Amino acid sequence: MKIYMQLLAQAKKVDKAGENRNYFAARMTNEINEIIRVLQLTTYDEGEWDADNLTCIKKAQNAINGNLQTAHDWIEDPMAVTGGIGEKSVRHILEYAQRIADRALPPDREAIHKCYGDINAMTNALCELRREGKGGTPQAQSLSRSIGQKLKDLNALISRAIANIERSGIQQPAHTIHGRVEQAIAWLSNPNFDDKGLGEQAINSIIEEGRRIANISPAAHRQDILNLCNDCESLNTQLQDLCRRGQGNNPQAHEIARTLSQKLDELKTH
Repeated sequence: MKIYMQLLAQAKKVDKAGENRNYFAARMTNEINEIIRVLQLTTYDEGEWDADNLTCIKKAQNAINGNLQTAHDWIEDPMAVTGGIGEKSVRHILEYAQRIADRALPPDREAIHKCYGDINAMTNALCELRREGKGGTPQAQSLSRSIGQKLKDLNALISRAIANIERSGIQQPAHTIHGRVEQAIAWLSNPNFDDKGLGEQAINSIIEEGRRIANISPAAHRQDILNLCNDCESLNTQLQDLCRRGQGNNPQAHEIARTLSQKLDELKTH
């Protein structure tokens, strides 16, 4: 609108002013629509990170795939600006890759972290060149090609990480207290079920986190939290002992499991 008024003030033709106004309005509309499109493709509820590792990694990979085209378009355009939606797509991909690495099995975790580091370093270098107006130089073009290939490599590493988790059947405690409590309670509802130790790991992790929170809590609440942690630990030990003796399905085990579930729920609210 500012350009529109300037053209009018300079006694330019009204139709020329309107043409410029429409051009810039169309560009703004296209940019907004592109932002909305990418957000729809790439955004999902952070609460979903309470779910199991495999589900979370698959959702994160879908989010990465939603960013890939915009990222590649930005990488391949030597005139593309830094800080725009294209660069942000690359940064989002790297953010999701880090989260995936945290949940992957150790060998895959290391490979994804390395690939992440390479892409991050090269993207920073490319942004610096483009800010200096050197986006079309051979060095910048070489970086662009390398980043594009590394993004493909990253996606392949993530697919491999998913396949390895599926083959292993190994699960890990969720990344949030809420998620761990859900995992623990799922096992406590049937303590005789062999969940490969996931429930016990989740409970131990909750207790450890509870004690950490107690240490930084006001004195008035500290002892209550520590008492809950001690109760949970004692009940968990009793239940594990019964399960090891093949008695995880008897009335005593179920009573301990019910009490432990209640204690964990109390601990979650502190």
